[in-house]
Amino acid sequence: MSWKNEKFYTTASEIKDYLNLSDEEEKQMEVILERFPMSVPEYYLSLIDKNDPADPIRRMCIPSLTETDLSGDFDTSG
Repeated sequence: MSWKNEKFYTTASEIKDYLNLSDEEEKQMEVILERFPMSVPEYYLSLIDKNDPADPIRRMCIPSLTETDLSGDFDTSG
């Protein structure tokens, strides 16, 4: 199978059922995706343990619901 023929997931509604997102989490995810676009291949989605919010592949591919938390300091040099 070529990656060109693979389905890519780009919206919260497409991944909602697979990741067991609540309606509120789906809404939050849509807001995040306006700023941080997502494109997850179907194969990667199949590797995610949907029962583990800390799944490494999930964390790598799916924006976190905390992405919009802008608290803290952007200057990491201290």
